Amino acid sequence: MKKLLILFFFCLINSVALAQSVEQFNNTRLQKNKVGMLILGSWAIGNLVASPILASQSTGSTKHFHQMNGYWNIVNAALAGFGYLGVRSAMQQELGLTEVLDEQIKLEKLLLFNSALDIGYMLGGAYLIERSKNTLKKPERLKGFGQSLMLQGGFLLVFDAIFYFSLHQDHIQMMDWMKTLDISMQGLGLNFRYRF
Repeated sequence: MKKLLILFFFCLINSVALAQSVEQFNNTRLQKNKVGMLILGSWAIGNLVASPILASQSTGSTKHFHQMNGYWNIVNAALAGFGYLGVRSAMQQELGLTEVLDEQIKLEKLLLFNSALDIGYMLGGAYLIERSKNTLKKPERLKGFGQSLMLQGGFLLVFDAIFYFSLHQDHIQMMDWMKTLDISMQGLGLNFRYRF
């Protein structure tokens, strides 16, 4: 009976240490996500405040550039707002190891997909700029919108890339940490080793 109590106590201590490590990885992911949404939201709000003012003081392609920046950042502000609320809601949930890893992988895949879209936005902007040189139908608007797409796509590409690499470093650390776990059944006992 004494050996069983010692085994139970040892397993309890190790399971608490495991749960704390998983919680730490999850909190780090959520905090980075929260900071990311604050950065995106700040970029969006800055553009939403500045764009109408600058557009009203500009003409030609510059006016259209500022107009598109304003339009574009309505979407960015909405995404940042919903993302921030989602993070706050996720902070109330307790996730296990596999759930934390699943959430980590989903977010990394989303950022890679977004990076591909960002490149597409920039290519679309370059196309509009080039097209503005060969058309008589609103060339200033095409050029201004194209320049805006290049700027916004460029910002989002840098944002998504930095966010991805920051999270991916945590993913690598998590995988290294998981290699330190060794759980096996031996006879009637449970062998659980966790190396700090």
